[in-house]
Amino acid sequence: MKFSVCIAVYNGEEYLKQQLVSILEQLNIDDEVIVVNDKSSDDSMNIINSLCDKRITVINNETNLGVVRSFEKALNQTSGDIIFLSDQDDIWMPGKIEVISKYMMESQCRAVVSDALVIDGQEEVICDSYFTLRQSGPGIWKNFYRNSYIGCCMAIRSDVKPFILPFPKSIPMHDAWIGMVCDLLGEVKFLPKQLVAYRRHLANQSELQGKDWNKMIHKRFIWLRLMAVELPKLWLKIILNKIICA
Repeated sequence: MKFSVCIAVYNGEEYLKQQLVSILEQLNIDDEVIVVNDKSSDDSMNIINSLCDKRITVINNETNLGVVRSFEKALNQTSGDIIFLSDQDDIWMPGKIEVISKYMMESQCRAVVSDALVIDGQEEVICDSYFTLRQSGPGIWKNFYRNSYIGCCMAIRSDVKPFILPFPKSIPMHDAWIGMVCDLLGEVKFLPKQLVAYRRHLANQSELQGKDWNKMIHKRFIWLRLMAVELPKLWLKIILNKIICA
């Protein structure tokens, strides 16, 4: 079984090396890390190159495309049987790939979302369970109200790629879209094991500090429009696939 890891990198020099090392230590020689460099202006590329690891493939964006389109690029380039999504500034716990891949091989689920410790920039624990913090769980309507498909804790089977790609043009975030599609295709398992140290620091702290109601309402309208337009197309694609494979 081959594993692929997708990372979007933008000015991630502060924590990038620690994250990559925590991932590479768990991969086999034939596995891959697909890094999309979203036109970083810091030392990120030198850090990646300094690792001298042939399992890392770097795709350089000519312009800054943002995290959603960068992950779309990375997913398009994967060749693994199980695909992991990763942020640039977290830390993978030892055994993450082993635990998740074993569960996915033993079950029929399309995606796994693991729990995570929440840490700050100095690696002090803010919360010992992201699932508890966000009341995480599967279900399209539950996650429409409050998304808990956290990309950095997510792994998917490669056979869901034709259904999630290309991303709809206006999706607010890729992980919510991937989670909803996998929920339609089959089970999404929320695994109550803290397999990532999920870092919240000055650049991204706002999500844990409070709710921006205007932003939340705007996102709900976007998702309602997407569900009205994209979900019927997706259902048709799923039905046609079942007919072809029957």
